[in-house]
Amino acid sequence: MNLPTHLDLPPGDYEIRVAVADPLRGRVASVFQQVSVPAFARAPLSLSGIAIEMAADGFETASLADVAVSPITERTFSRTDHVRAAFEAYQGMQRSDAIVPVTVRLTIADAYGKTVHEESVSLTAESFQARRARVRLGLPLDRLEPGAYALSIEARTAKEASGRALRFTVE
Repeated sequence: MNLPTHLDLPPGDYEIRVAVADPLRGRVASVFQQVSVPAFARAPLSLSGIAIEMAADGFETASLADVAVSPITERTFSRTDHVRAAFEAYQGMQRSDAIVPVTVRLTIADAYGKTVHEESVSLTAESFQARRARVRLGLPLDRLEPGAYALSIEARTAKEASGRALRFTVE
């Protein structure tokens, strides 16, 4: 069951705790998740969380184009799935200084910490609309062996850096 909810939180670090109960089966489950809410309005550079998107007909590996798909919560994929990481880079939503170029680096490391894939994309000032740039980067699942992986995204300007990460599995 998918139960959408929304929390309005000021910038900061939080621990979100969710519990559910199934009275018919007599089961209770809970999950704890650390969440960081960036100061999008003031920070010179920040990143949203990483959403994973899947499409039946595929993506280009380093596409910045928008394709109408919905984010998914799954983190286990087959090597034939077409999956991409989707996120946004921000340059201070309430700032008035000049937009600067940003280099975005995607890294995939295996369960032993060895980098198995790496690519970079450059965001120019024109990539940012209202101080926000949407980025979509394909994950090369067909080139990954079955196992556990860590996906890291790092955005960097000449003076600032921001990053996000998540884990996924290839079957």
